[in-house]
Amino acid sequence: AGARWDAVTAAAAEHGLAPISGAAGTVGVVGYLLGGGLGPLARSHGFSSDYIESFTVVTGTGDVVIASQDHNSDLYWALRGGKGGLGIVTEVRLRLIELSTLYAGSLFFEEEHIEAALRGWIDWTATAHAQVSTSAAILSFPPLDFIPEPFRGRRLLHLRFAYPGSHEEGETLAAPLRAFAPIYMDMLGVLPVAGVASIHNDPCDPCPTWMEGTFGSSNYVPCRRSSTPKVDCCLTHAA
Repeated sequence: AGARWDAVTAAAAEHGLAPISGAAGTVGVVGYLLGGGLGPLARSHGFSSDYIESFTVVTGTGDVVIASQDHNSDLYWALRGGKGGLGIVTEVRLRLIELSTLYAGSLFFEEEHIEAALRGWIDWTATAHAQVSTSAAILSFPPLDFIPEPFRGRRLLHLRFAYPGSHEEGETLAAPLRAFAPIYMDMLGVLPVAGVASIHNDPCDPCPTWMEGTFGSSNYVPCRRSSTPKVDCCLTHAA
């Protein structure tokens, strides 16, 4: 139950397989799955918790039970997104998919191009290919020496992209993103599935963060065609 995604993805990749994992390899598998799991391949493959075959759970009465579609199905249903409080999960059996590479990565846009690129991205998502998963974040990096020089002291728009298909198809699908505004850094390409965490490129080591005005927490908002007010709000708070 203490396994992290980086260990699971690496082990599965040796056999040409992959879990539907989260965006950060250092996140614990069980905790992530108990939250449902909306990861980099969410649009093409759904929630990570959809791939759970069974849980081994210590209940509040001290009993060790198996929760699956056929045994303790109510508990199985509740655990797939119900988070904590329903028992102590000691083991998860997870279904894998056949996938060795994908076309994925990210694009960075400098501060003066954030609005154009973000509004272009929102419009593009309304007709994006059903197999493409994408997200956006406005990142502000402090002017500190331990920050890599290309990011140090900059505010950037980070567009993340994942498509479980070929390089040629991925290039075609990502072409509109590259046309929104001048690109500061292009990190899109063929990616081994074991490197899926590099799409969001979250820090591997503990570090201070500030998201949504709350230390150490974040809020992800699904975007739809009617999301223009959300973009206005993001731009206002990022200014």
